[in-house]
Amino acid sequence: MSNRLESAPTTAVVTEALPPADPVPVQPEDAARPAVGAQHRAGRVWLAIVLAALLALGAIVGLVLSQGALPSLSSSTTPGPDQATPASPAQVAVAASGGGSILVTWVPRGGNAVGFRVYRAQDRDGPYVIIGEVSSPVIHSFADSPSLQAGATYWYRVTAFNRNGESRPSAASAVVAVLGAGRGQSSGNP
Repeated sequence: MSNRLESAPTTAVVTEALPPADPVPVQPEDAARPAVGAQHRAGRVWLAIVLAALLALGAIVGLVLSQGALPSLSSSTTPGPDQATPASPAQVAVAASGGGSILVTWVPRGGNAVGFRVYRAQDRDGPYVIIGEVSSPVIHSFADSPSLQAGATYWYRVTAFNRNGESRPSAASAVVAVLGAGRGQSSGNP
C-alpha cells in the first residue's frame, strides 16, 4: 500500500470584497419615533377605542329609538305601542267634595299616555265640553269647581292623550252638585 493520500479535487471560491456600507445617518426626528412594534400596538389601541365608541353610539341610538324620541326607521305599517293613541281611562268616578267642587278620578290603561283631558256635560249624551287638562301621566284626578249650579247633575268623561292623538272618551259618570254643603250624590258609571 502506498502512503500516498489521495485528495478530492478542490474548488476555490473567489469572492470580491464589497466596499463597506455607508452608515445611515440618524436624523433627530427618527430618534423620537417609537419602534415599529410600538406603532403597531398604538394602532391596535386606537382601533379598539374607535370600535368601542361605535358600539356605544349604536347602543345609544337603539335606546333613543326604543323610547320613541326619534321616528322609527322601520317600514312597518302596524303601529307599535309607542306609536298608538292611548287606551281610554277606566273607572271614572265623580264625587262632590268640600267647597262645592267636584272631584273626578280615573284609572289609566296602558302606559303610553302623557296626559288626560276632562270633559263635562249637563246631559249624558252631551254635548261635552273640555274643562281641563292634566299634563302628567301620573296624576289621575281633577277638581272641577267654577260655575257649578247647586242641584244640577253633571256628566263627566275623561280621555288620555299622547303625541299620536287622543283616546276615545271613557264611559260617562254623573254627580249632583251640592254647593256649600260639601257633599253630593255620585252615580259612578251608570
